[in-house]
Amino acid sequence: DVCSSDLDDWGQQQFVTVDNPNASGLNISAKVGKYTKGHAGWSGTYSPLNIPVNFAYGNKIKVLVYNPDVANIGKKLNIELEWAIGGTPGNGVAVVKTPFTTSGAWEELTFDFSGISGIPATAKFTQLVLRFDDQNTGNLEVFYVDNFRLTN
Repeated sequence: DVCSSDLDDWGQQQFVTVDNPNASGLNISAKVGKYTKGHAGWSGTYSPLNIPVNFAYGNKIKVLVYNPDVANIGKKLNIELEWAIGGTPGNGVAVVKTPFTTSGAWEELTFDFSGISGIPATAKFTQLVLRFDDQNTGNLEVFYVDNFRLTN
């Protein structure tokens, strides 16, 4: 699992560990990650990974998200995988954007990397990046994440 102590921020955004704002439904964890989007459209947070994301074990990442603001429905969360062992693929290739579909309840988003032809089946990534609504200037939008999982 990725936790706030593992993530670094850029572009005036912030990621911290907080109490779960809605411990119900899909997620009753006590602590979750709180993401606050910075003003810059390119702002985000990244985590160097001690254990690489290894596509030999699956090429989908599932994550629980809690969006408290109905205005964020339809806006997309990016999961970007970078710094592949051996350099292939290069940064900027393994990027999947998935929209929030609800607010006021935890939902599970799936980031499916299988459709990106430039990613070898044996790819191993050493960094995970989160960005939100990266085509637009931020207004300190907040959402919460928890339970990142690599699956088939």
